[in-house]
Amino acid sequence: MLIRRRKQVSQQRALAFVKRLATLALHVLPNSSISILATNRTLMHTFPKTDLLLDNESQGSGLYRPELEEPEYCNAQNTALWELHVLRRHYHPVVRKFADHLVAGAPSEGSGALGHELSRKLPAELFEAYSMKGMTFNPQIASVTPRKKGEILRGESFLNEDLRELFQTELGKAAVQGPLDFAKHLKTPVL
Repeated sequence: MLIRRRKQVSQQRALAFVKRLATLALHVLPNSSISILATNRTLMHTFPKTDLLLDNESQGSGLYRPELEEPEYCNAQNTALWELHVLRRHYHPVVRKFADHLVAGAPSEGSGALGHELSRKLPAELFEAYSMKGMTFNPQIASVTPRKKGEILRGESFLNEDLRELFQTELGKAAVQGPLDFAKHLKTPVL
C-alpha cells in the first residue's frame, strides 16, 4: 500500500515505517527478518530520503518516540537504523547479507549490491524460501570435520620456556603441612 500510493505518503510516515520494520526484524525468526529487510530495501528504493536514517547525525529537533501510534509525529528523522548494525552480526548468513546491503545504502550495483538470487525475489518469496518449517537451518550448515588426536595442542606448547620452568619448580615444592592461617595477613586485628 505504501509503495502503490507513494505520492500520498509523507516522508515522515515512510521514515517511521522503515524504522519500525527494522526494529521488528530484531525480534522475529530469520525468514521473517529476511522478508522484512527485503521490504525495507524496496522502501529505501521507493523513498530515497529514507537514507537519512543511515546517518547517525540528528536531522531535526526532538526525540524519536516509537510508542506513538501516529507515525507522522514520532520524529523518526531524529533516529538512526542502529538495528541494522545488530543484524550484521546475526547468526543467519542471509540476514547478515541483507543488513550489510542496507547499511551500504541498498545499492543496485557495486560491492554492496545483493546477488540476483536475493534482489529479484519478492519479500513473500524470500519468506517461503528461507522458511524453517522442517525445523532445519536454511541454508544448510557445512559439516565440521573432527580433528585427529595427534593435532590437538597441549597446554605446555603455549607456555614460554621460562614460565614452564617456574611452574615446574613451584609444583615440585612440597605442599604446606598443617592448617592454613589466612587471617595473619589481614591488617586489622581479628576478634
